[in-house]
Amino acid sequence: MSDQVSEKAMSIVASVKQTPPNAASIHNTFEELGIDSLEAIDIVFELEDGLNIGIPDEQALSVRSLAETIDGVRN
Repeated sequence: MSDQVSEKAMSIVASVKQTPPNAASIHNTFEELGIDSLEAIDIVFELEDGLNIGIPDEQALSVRSLAETIDGVRN
């Protein structure tokens, strides 16, 4: 099921990796998507800006997948 947070996250990943939005699944790890630690932080920062939220640094540094990132945003 798709929602605003998931769609925004997928859009950001597509932008960062320069791929089509449907090229990845929220169930992929960052490693599977070829996302390095700097790109992961960029994704978190863009989610914060795009959704007007704040994510604690320790939480942002610990995520290893898109699903973890989306769960963290929802919490």
